Amino acid sequence: MSPFEIQLDLTPSIRNPQSGIGRTARFTFDALKRVAGEEMITAVARTGDLPRPRRVGRSILHSFEHKLPLTLGLTRVLTVHDLWTLKPNPFQPPEYQRSQGPRLKRAIHCADLIVTPSETVKQALLARFPEKKGRVHAVPHGYQLSPQTTAPPTPAVAHFLSDARPFILCIACLEVRKNLTPLLTALEHLPVRLALIGNLGFGGQEIEARLKAHPRRTHILHLTSAQDADLAALFQACTTYVQPSLDEGFGMPVIDALRFGKRPVLSEIPVFFEIAGGTADYFTPTDASQLTEVLKHNLAHTQDPKPSRTRAQSLTWDRVAHQLLSLYRPKRWPAALRETVPA
Repeated sequence: MSPFEIQLDLTPSIRNPQSGIGRTARFTFDALKRVAGEEMITAVARTGDLPRPRRVGRSILHSFEHKLPLTLGLTRVLTVHDLWTLKPNPFQPPEYQRSQGPRLKRAIHCADLIVTPSETVKQALLARFPEKKGRVHAVPHGYQLSPQTTAPPTPAVAHFLSDARPFILCIACLEVRKNLTPLLTALEHLPVRLALIGNLGFGGQEIEARLKAHPRRTHILHLTSAQDADLAALFQACTTYVQPSLDEGFGMPVIDALRFGKRPVLSEIPVFFEIAGGTADYFTPTDASQLTEVLKHNLAHTQDPKPSRTRAQSLTWDRVAHQLLSLYRPKRWPAALRETVPA
């Protein structure tokens, strides 16, 4: 019998498998099964508002959303992707913040261990919840795609790629936080096409309208979603990758861009410096003119030596699984928590 059982709440993967949280939950579950073995890892899903653990005692429940049960005899692990709901922000509907902010606070308070996707989020969380010191650990996500993908892209993407003219790639929902307006402005002044992958999000109606009325609309491929084969083909063929976000908890497409040997163009936000360091070009998120100039420079130097892929190649989901297994083990927990673990 396993020394303890690890139960992962895969509700996000069932409800929205292509979302960032949905993919994170699924990739983590698959990697843990590979590394720890099938008998130790169990999937659970919410039948109501909270995940229902299959068993308690020597069990760990890992939730990827702001919901944890108050079950006694169960060690609760929470992944906190970001802290946006804890303060007024323009990125989410006010009613969502009012409902989810208190949920996140409760989940953080009752979590025995907390996992964040970046040191940036970890430090922000500890600044707000200093009593959680020693129980918060940054475990960066892994990459999503492989340059060795051989599956063919869908017809729409294949048609776009049949044109040999250069293009830039951006994977971002049409929403306020993703900050696509400077990119669409820059595109008006650049001899390059755009492949944009993302569905409509909060406050994205203006971006959607601008996309439809863009003076270079025929040079834009916009897909609300894409299969892995499409994404791999687009990363392989693009001239560069752009992520103009105002804020992020991590940024998995940035890791994919680096893994495909691209030098991405990124907004100057702390988590992107943490992820990409000196292997990217940066711009002030609200400055479309600066983005235009940075893209011109980036596109003019495509023959320069490619950035090192070492960092991106090390960020695998199996590495995530090994780090999580180390954190799950009681010997790594604070003494106060170890004393509460059932024998």
